[in-house]
Amino acid sequence: MHSQHNSLKDKAQGLLSTEHLKSISSIKDLWWDIRPNIEYGTIEVRIADCPPTIKEVEAIVALVHCMAIFIDRELSAGRRFSPPPEWILRENKWRASRHGVQCDLIKDLAGKSVPFLEVWQEMRRSMESIIKSCAYEPLFEFMETIILKGPSYSRQRKHYQNGFDDVVRHLVRENESDRPEWK
Repeated sequence: MHSQHNSLKDKAQGLLSTEHLKSISSIKDLWWDIRPNIEYGTIEVRIADCPPTIKEVEAIVALVHCMAIFIDRELSAGRRFSPPPEWILRENKWRASRHGVQCDLIKDLAGKSVPFLEVWQEMRRSMESIIKSCAYEPLFEFMETIILKGPSYSRQRKHYQNGFDDVVRHLVRENESDRPEWK
């Protein structure tokens, strides 16, 4: 189930209706990429795969934190976001799922595609003051290194050539050292 709402009030009403109609038993039945958790008063963000190092988790948390601050500041300044059409969202999600950080993302209604790295660098520039105020520069540098050298899925694929046991040993080493291993 996917839905776009214009306000938190619309979303809450939609959730209550869905739960009341017995379409779902709780909010946990909704597999959205970003969803409110009414029970805890938080926003949950789905991430792909579990990063094997705490440092990678910290970098993802820093990214999500900066994005939340950026969005809050934009909304507080009176700016509104218009989501792209559903077909662009679906296609970009598929491309990212299929090709990871090596994907090209659709940037406009004409279908112009740009490399993920370009989108990442543009987003990073737009949040630079937030990154600095939160002292997240090292984590964003690390995130860019991951994008350039390869996230966990690409590192695992290189080890899979030697069998699944090698992938497991690789993940254990990364977890214990808290450092990605690039071959």
